[in-house]
Amino acid sequence: MIVVCLPLYVFGLPRRNKAAVEITAATYRRSAKAHDRTFYLIVAAIALNAFITFGFSSILIELLKAEGLNPAQALAYGSALGIVQIFARGLNIVGEKRWDGVTIGVASSAILCLSLIILQVAQGSATAIAIFLVLYGVSSGALAVARSTIPLVFYDKGEFAKALSRIALPLNWISAISPPVLISLMTSLGSRAVLMLCLLCSCSAILVLLLLRSRRPMSEAAVTS
Repeated sequence: MIVVCLPLYVFGLPRRNKAAVEITAATYRRSAKAHDRTFYLIVAAIALNAFITFGFSSILIELLKAEGLNPAQALAYGSALGIVQIFARGLNIVGEKRWDGVTIGVASSAILCLSLIILQVAQGSATAIAIFLVLYGVSSGALAVARSTIPLVFYDKGEFAKALSRIALPLNWISAISPPVLISLMTSLGSRAVLMLCLLCSCSAILVLLLLRSRRPMSEAAVTS
């Protein structure tokens, strides 16, 4: 952090031209008011998916063991997740000029939902669980990027930072709450209950994202700003 990140912050980032980013208070108030309902939909979509991905990060290995893998397999499969997620973020870089954040969010949420269904019916099959892991890794990696790109569809560059700062608080709450909730659910009711709750969250996120698709600005300039 000190050797690499601090010098980048101090010397690597270009200085901001204040005149280029001035936005009047009246303009911001009008825009924020117009996007209030959309903003809450954005928060809901991000939070529902984040509840799954942040929670799974703490229970994945135990969940795989509960679904039939032996400890060595569960550890090996869980360790491979990061590689799959990095691959998914590479796909995001390739496709970011073709698809906006909402489209990526819908597709990723659908893949996440499919992965949970596969894990539910895997019945200890190492092959089926491997398929789950690949699909889950791809979807969770893409959703990690979509958390930042979804607001960019609805807000201009001046409002984007304000929107992200407002989203950060509920996202931090979700990241703190989901691990103990899923852990307590798994210890008391088992892995089936965890998967059912996560599947419900995933389906709800898809519905919210589909609502957001209908609210996208009509102008392509607004979408890519």
